Amino acid sequence: MTSARAAGIDVGTNSFLLLIIESDGQGGETVLLDRSDITRLGEGVDAERRLQPEPMDRCAGQLAEYMRLCTEHRVSAVSAVGTSALRDATNRDEFLARVERECGLRIEVITGEREAELTYAAVARQRQVAGTLANVDIGGGSTELVLGEGGRIASRVSLDIGAVRATDRAGQMSDPPTTADLARLRAVADEALDQVPAVQAEVCGTGGTITTLAAIWHGLTTYDAAVVESTRLTPAMVDALTARLAALPLAQRRQVPGLPAKRADVILGGCVVLSALMARLAVAEMGVSAGGLRYALAREALCSVAGAGADATADGDDAGRGAPPAG
Repeated sequence: MTSARAAGIDVGTNSFLLLIIESDGQGGETVLLDRSDITRLGEGVDAERRLQPEPMDRCAGQLAEYMRLCTEHRVSAVSAVGTSALRDATNRDEFLARVERECGLRIEVITGEREAELTYAAVARQRQVAGTLANVDIGGGSTELVLGEGGRIASRVSLDIGAVRATDRAGQMSDPPTTADLARLRAVADEALDQVPAVQAEVCGTGGTITTLAAIWHGLTTYDAAVVESTRLTPAMVDALTARLAALPLAQRRQVPGLPAKRADVILGGCVVLSALMARLAVAEMGVSAGGLRYALAREALCSVAGAGADATADGDDAGRGAPPAG
């Protein structure tokens, strides 16, 4: 296989992520672009089960920008998936058709279980855990939990709770939140996670909530994936971060180093979901992975490029199939 470039796009509830990688044809890869944008596609979806006009406009524009970047980087194939918000929205086909028409991008809406599998594959490859690994991915609308050993999945579950969904379900809170507000938020998380069992495994967390908490812990003014991935989060650390953030009004929370301003209004929801989940899993600490779903998607796209190349060699077809449209 010769070198090739591919992209993975994670169309999430709270944020969109774009990863562009280049393979060297020998099994190695180089990250050319890794970008995250808080887009709030899922705004209002938990309550109304419909995508709202303004988020659809905003998010279609963001995906058009992603496809422009893919063209700029001469990407040969793009794999894009939609997760919790698109799973739940009754009018998702309207958005999917619009994105395909305006951006030339086809988004596959995947189940929570498939989302869990892909994320686990990316984290297991990165961390190279030989024994039992439990991976936790807290998103905006859902939380995925996968248990596996030696890279092979033993069980997986997708839970209908995330940073945005927990915040929405807890209702209006004071600014800063009161003790009663936080208790209501914790009750929402506990109810959604009621059936999660304890595990005997190395536990790793990924997704925006967990990586953001690691960045806040280190006071990062510029995101550094290596520092984030060196973090071992404990329940005491999560509780301390929750207390620190909850003591601040939203305007001050937006100024906290390591916390993107657009995530400040839902970070407490993510904190409480993580705290409740760690208690259910009965874990003493959790590793952190800055990778995730987008890595698995980009690698799948690379495989499709390799397959297209093989077909072109055999059949004389155009080897450029699957490339993003120009312009």
